[in-house]
Amino acid sequence: MRGGRYLRQFFETFGPIALNYFFAVSAYKFFVSEKSCGDKLKKRLVTLIVPYIAWNTIYISLYILQNGLPNIRTVILGYTLTPFDGPLWYIFVLYIYLAISSICMSRWTWLSTKLGWLIIILTFVVAAFHHAVIHSLISFPYDWWVERTLRMAPPFLYGVYCSKHKLIELGRHSTVIPGIISMICLLSSTILGDNVIITLLLYLCTLSLWNVLPNFTLKADSIIKNDMFIIYSIHEGIIIVMLAVCNKGNVHFGKYSSLIFMILLETVLIVTIGFCLNLIIRRLPTVVNIIFTGGRNEHHNKEKKQY
Repeated sequence: MRGGRYLRQFFETFGPIALNYFFAVSAYKFFVSEKSCGDKLKKRLVTLIVPYIAWNTIYISLYILQNGLPNIRTVILGYTLTPFDGPLWYIFVLYIYLAISSICMSRWTWLSTKLGWLIIILTFVVAAFHHAVIHSLISFPYDWWVERTLRMAPPFLYGVYCSKHKLIELGRHSTVIPGIISMICLLSSTILGDNVIITLLLYLCTLSLWNVLPNFTLKADSIIKNDMFIIYSIHEGIIIVMLAVCNKGNVHFGKYSSLIFMILLETVLIVTIGFCLNLIIRRLPTVVNIIFTGGRNEHHNKEKKQY
């Protein structure tokens, strides 16, 4: 049992680290660009908000399947704080951060010189707040949404900091130590559980990975740029449908065989359906590609510019 608990905690740490890194990279690429903030925010409306709305609209059907017709309040929350396609909550949060930080940086230019101290202070505050919410020391409506939103603030601001100070390129040999630190943080978080120290370790792991993987100019393969976005968008719905079918069909397996079977089946279904959807989207008009992937499909780059 203890080994299973550690295995689960080990895999669960990848999610926070990946999101931390994603927010840092997104902030860096946004602010390092020489285009105006208005133009960049308009572009993010297509690459972020449009697919966010599209996938949430599709997932309303799954909500109806589970809970019946949603009321107006549920619909509003389904497109903001609690998206119908749950895993895409970070898109809404990221766009809020991009918009707010753009306004703040343009009005108060002195903030760029204070970002270092702000990141350090906010890192400890957010880690403590995370601990308080997770362990029910603090409780209020939508406290978990506020918690996970604030938890993305330090890595996002670190990306902004690096875009202003150009702290991104390091020598190849200097990536060994950050790589070791990343592994130590990952293993430590697996053993210690979920608390203030773990949150700080995951932030440290993000900073270390930043130095290990500093080059953002590499052309990512289609599976990363497009297919994986679709897979991330659909995986929760597939899991919901699978659980509903198993529960209604009263399907039972052995203690270990059921776990292995469900993991393998979910993985195969999610990846297969994701790739099939991508193949279909490749053959559809540009507007459809933009709606479902934010224009991440290389096949439509030329048409996307015309659109």
